[in-house]
Formats: sequence, structure tokens, C-alpha cells
Amino acid sequence: MSRPALPEEGEYVIGRVKEVKNYGAIIAMPEYNGETGFVHISEVAAGWVKYIRDHIREGQAVVCKVVRVRRDRGMVDLSARQVSGHRKKQKIQDWKNEQKAEKFVELVAEELGIPAADAMERFGHPLREEFGSLYRAFEMALVADDDFRANHQGDWVAPFIAIAEANITPPFVSIEGFLNITSPAPDGVKQVSEALEIARAESEDTTLSITSDGAPRYRVTVRAPNYKQAESEMKQATDKVLAAIVERGGEGSFTRP
Repeated sequence: MSRPALPEEGEYVIGRVKEVKNYGAIIAMPEYNGETGFVHISEVAAGWVKYIRDHIREGQAVVCKVVRVRRDRGMVDLSARQVSGHRKKQKIQDWKNEQKAEKFVELVAEELGIPAADAMERFGHPLREEFGSLYRAFEMALVADDDFRANHQGDWVAPFIAIAEANITPPFVSIEGFLNITSPAPDGVKQVSEALEIARAESEDTTLSITSDGAPRYRVTVRAPNYKQAESEMKQATDKVLAAIVERGGEGSFTRP
């Protein structure tokens, strides 16, 4: 008999507190078909925990880090203490997005006249494997529909993209870099300012900003629908600034954090 699928060590999982004991709590993991993990009282919260139910209770939704997996025994040790506020917020949002994506697949299934379970088998599970999440697959179908059509075939592709267009807000990513530019000219401040003003976003759906990080260092931030476009916009903008400052007798460089 094969053992159930279990998470990997270091992974973050969302769970529901199934039972609280004096020495820890049993957590059901819906992402893994309800398989359970265990949070020892020492991993419930930072500091000394006197009364465990002051920190965790039955029915509560929690985000935990997987600290150990004993696959031979089907056991998973979890920690709620080792999850930052940012990580918790992101995991909950990812979980909500994935639930939405499964509903979107149901809509595609309705368009095709097939059961939702069949739709998941035909393209849902493969897309989740390919993109890392089903929601991400819908995002990519929206922002790169030509590539999506070229790489996927079937009667489900057109309704899949249509559902994405009707329900998904285009995702955006942000990247940063730093320009270091100087000018030995008497009006060097003006020369630097004019060089920086040359930087412009080329696409309507991209925003670019340059702020002083303490002269001669300037922070460049690009927000775009995807990393490829963001990187392209960043390169074009910074290349223009560097060329402009050199033309004015100055010098500069660009670095990424």
C-alpha cells in the first residue's frame, strides 16, 4: 500500500487545527488530502507557552512550516512559531487564489460540458505541475496568451483564456536596481538631473521611478506585468541614463541588489 503524499521539509502549509492537547496540536493539511501534522507546544509560539490554548484552538486556520517529515511513518512535524507575519499573509493569499482557480476550472468544465473532476485530470493538474500553481496558470494565460496557445492544445484552451480574462487581475512584479552617476562639471547637479530625466517607461502598463538614495546613488524601481518585461524596461532606461551622463562628461554604473 503506497503512503499518502506529504509535504517537503522547509515547505509552508496551511492547515486547520483538528485537536489541541496539553503538549501540542494536531493539524489537518487540506493541501495534502487532509493528512495531519503535529505542532509541539514548543513550536506553537515564540517564548514560553504556559497554556497552549491561549495561542491555538480547535478549528483555527494556521500557517505552519514543515520542520521534519518521517515518510516511513507518515508523520509530519510542523512549526507555527517559525512563520513570519509576511510569510503567513502570503501563504493565506496563495491558498485563497488556488481555491478561486479551482472554481475557474469548474467554469471551464461547464463550457466544455464535462465534470469538473475530468477537467482537473485533463488540464488542471498538469497546469498546476507546470506553473507551480493553478492560479499562476490562469495569470499566464492572461498576460501571455499567445505563448499559452502555442504551448497548449485542446478544446479547453480558448475557454480557459476567456475565463482568465474575465476573472483575473493582471499580475505585476517589481524589481529594483541602483544607478551611481557623477559629473565633474561646474553644473554637475544639473547634468545628472538631465541624464536621469531621460529614463522613461516604454510600455503603458509599466511604471518606472527613480529616487535619490543619497547622491551619487539613485534607486530605480520598475513595476511591470512580468519579470521579462520589467528587466527589459530596466535595461533600456538605465542604458539611456548611462549613455547620457557619459555624453555630458560624467561617469556612471548600474548595479542590482
